[in-house]
Amino acid sequence: MTLERPSELRVICQAGKDADPRWYFVHRRVSIYLTWLLLHTRIMPNQVTLVMMLTGVLGAVLLVPRSAAANVAGFAVLYLAFLLDKVDGEIARYRRVTSAKGLLLDRLYHLAAEPLIFLAAAWHDWSRSGRLSAWMAGWGVVVLGNIVDEHQHLSAYILFKHLKGTHQVPVTGDRTPSPRLMLALKLLRPLKGFRMFIVAVPALAAAYAIEAWSGWPASRAYLFTSAAGLGAFLAFQAYYYFQFKLEAEIGEQAAFLADDAGGSEHATGAADPPHRDPPLRAVIHR
Repeated sequence: MTLERPSELRVICQAGKDADPRWYFVHRRVSIYLTWLLLHTRIMPNQVTLVMMLTGVLGAVLLVPRSAAANVAGFAVLYLAFLLDKVDGEIARYRRVTSAKGLLLDRLYHLAAEPLIFLAAAWHDWSRSGRLSAWMAGWGVVVLGNIVDEHQHLSAYILFKHLKGTHQVPVTGDRTPSPRLMLALKLLRPLKGFRMFIVAVPALAAAYAIEAWSGWPASRAYLFTSAAGLGAFLAFQAYYYFQFKLEAEIGEQAAFLADDAGGSEHATGAADPPHRDPPLRAVIHR
């Protein structure tokens, strides 16, 4: 069987990614060639994810030494890890392989491996300055960034926990966010970028270059700026979710589950046994 060309693979492997930020398209144009190469092998998505995790850890380790060669290699390896984060999903879509374990590995990577770059930068600064404040800023970025990231998954967790415990969907309103709230979201949303791998890698690379050229602790300054930005965004995010977004997301997810359950029941045509709990569609519509 002849494998499609990379330009043709994009239709299959990058399906549903049209909503990604425009600047992601540049990297996906690169990742598809790596995907094309790996599709000539028997490697599976979870194996790519494991390689991605090891690559991310290696890249972070290479940022620690006060060696320009090691640091440059580290940033290159980290970009490879970023591409592999696209490749595992592209291979999964091409081979039509989905796995709960794959999602778990992906979450572990984003929560445990990616943040290592901030700790590596803190270690790098501490080794040259002896200032513990760099460690404080590094850990601040890791903790705040992970909270911001997990905040976005709370609605699904709350919906499932409520369904499991009560067999009812949490009561949600139909509130509309105020124009001022939406303006604040628009202004503060860019601060979320401080936790993003593809933002942090080039930003830290630039900071390392500035340090090597001028001696100014640019990486420490970046860590403090990131921690402050993420702290400000987290404070707003908590308010935004409490006031509007949490209930809105739960309503959307409940509607999706109801539609999906309805389609599944229609497709099977099977009635639920009397000893089982009510079907999901009935629970959602209560």
